[in-house]
Amino acid sequence: MHISAFMLKISHMKNENTGVLTNQQKIEIFKNLFRGREDIFAVRWQKADGSASGYTPVCLNEWKQGFCNKLHRKKCKDCAHKAYAQFDT
Repeated sequence: MHISAFMLKISHMKNENTGVLTNQQKIEIFKNLFRGREDIFAVRWQKADGSASGYTPVCLNEWKQGFCNKLHRKKCKDCAHKAYAQFDT
């Protein structure tokens, strides 16, 4: 759904008690759509030549000998030893 269509839909939502959502309630609904995961923490990576970039979850076992299989071209999501770090503020 396009953001403007979503905002129009929110503007017609009703509060259980008053019948109308406040602007703050509408903002909270919108913010919750874009809230990130709290069970993992991601870091940004970029190839040296700049041809590709992205985000990947932080693994507490990354590059640890006997645990990490990145040297053998295995993806973290397929690793039996993955231990993702949680986002902690």
